[in-house]
Amino acid sequence: MNERSLFLSPQSHPWMREEGLLTLQRAIQSAGGEVRVVGGAVRDTLLGRPVQDIDAATTLPPEAVMKALTAAGIKVVPTGLSHGTVTAIIKGKGYEITTLRRDVLTDGRHAKVAFTDDWHEDAARRDFTFNALYMKESGEIIDYFNGREDLAAWYVRFIGDPEKRIDEDALRILRAFRFVAQLSSLETTARLDDDALNACKHKAALLTGLSGERLWKETAALLCAEEPVSALQSMIKTKVIETVLPEGKNTAKLEHVIRLEKSVRWTSNAILRLAALLDHGAAAAVAQRFRLSNREREMLVTLESLEPTMTAPLSLFDLRQRLYEAGASAVQGALLLAVAEGQAHDLSALWPLCVSWRKPAFPLRGGDLLKQGHSSGPRVGEALNAAEVWWRRQDFAPDHQACLQKAMAFFQDKNKPV
Repeated sequence: MNERSLFLSPQSHPWMREEGLLTLQRAIQSAGGEVRVVGGAVRDTLLGRPVQDIDAATTLPPEAVMKALTAAGIKVVPTGLSHGTVTAIIKGKGYEITTLRRDVLTDGRHAKVAFTDDWHEDAARRDFTFNALYMKESGEIIDYFNGREDLAAWYVRFIGDPEKRIDEDALRILRAFRFVAQLSSLETTARLDDDALNACKHKAALLTGLSGERLWKETAALLCAEEPVSALQSMIKTKVIETVLPEGKNTAKLEHVIRLEKSVRWTSNAILRLAALLDHGAAAAVAQRFRLSNREREMLVTLESLEPTMTAPLSLFDLRQRLYEAGASAVQGALLLAVAEGQAHDLSALWPLCVSWRKPAFPLRGGDLLKQGHSSGPRVGEALNAAEVWWRRQDFAPDHQACLQKAMAFFQDKNKPV
């Protein structure tokens, strides 16, 4: 397909004038290389969305890129030399720079590449048409595969034969649905073109050969999109979900959670949205499959166990007890899940406490009891626990002296076992 171009004004897009970007462009050009911004930054600019990361492609081989950057006083990290990628660190910000390349050998998970100086050849190995958009320093955008037209039509379209591209890297199935989610909004719904959709359906079994970490990274990005429901519904319809998250089909609940997030201005996170999708009792198995971090695993399991305790009616006293036990973040998430499940909560009455909650400190320590002449040991711990339970039942109101008296009364009860 013939190359097509469009010019964007650097004056209209501040990221194009970033000092770090200009510095690395000068460094590579000084070494005789050509460099262009590629992928997400160009795509998001065309969509009118904020640019997050700036990635670049260059004709220089990776060793020459490192030499040029170092000569310019730029810190460089060889983040993926075998695939031609280095990262320039300029004023604390990272810029990925990758040498033009073509795939020599692929096995569905990894690729062996050869470097090239042919921009069209580099574009042809990329996954989707809108990810093969390159921008020169002048603001000229080079479009080899009609990526601009696909963006305008909200199409996610593979470059070349979709089944072949999936055979090269099975993760592209999830990436396709992730882009459907990320391109969709309240006003527009993106979709895979028919060839891409059929290819994802036919090749879905290949996802079982990928690591849990890779699957979760893509799934998490999909879930965090502004409007992920249509992408998930498409995954369910094509049965792709069966190979990734068979327990995660509750899109109606997720849709309700997303509406609630917006109503309370909650910053969305992948774990809460995953919890909304899951069948009850699936949290531990899914955490293991996705190889979640300890923190993510703990939050997912906590949300699953906490949600049933948030059933209406829920008094402010009960809510404070939940907050004390599980923390504000978990309780906020569980409350949103419970409301989305159809519990008759008055969210407007409960939410302010969740937001303003600061965990009170139990005003008694073991040393306070030792000062009263008690010897250290299990009995001190039991007295502290008993006093804390009483303090909580009094809605955290008793002060240090009252809690001390309660603990001392525990020692005086001769019927308590040692």
